[in-house]
Amino acid sequence: MIRMRLDSATKAYVARRITEGKTSRDAQRCLKRVICRQIFKILERTDRTKIVSRNSPKLLDTT
Repeated sequence: MIRMRLDSATKAYVARRITEGKTSRDAQRCLKRVICRQIFKILERTDRTKIVSRNSPKLLDTT
């Protein structure tokens, strides 16, 4: 959870959760969920590009 110390957007997110009444530990749990969602979106995108590239017609070299 080094992002909590270095990333300004993450600091703001954790601070916002704490002002909502969450404990520091709960704020960390929320942050972990957000990070998981971000990673999942990245993985989904890369998986889609692989599927598209597999299904795209390949040009045959006829020379």
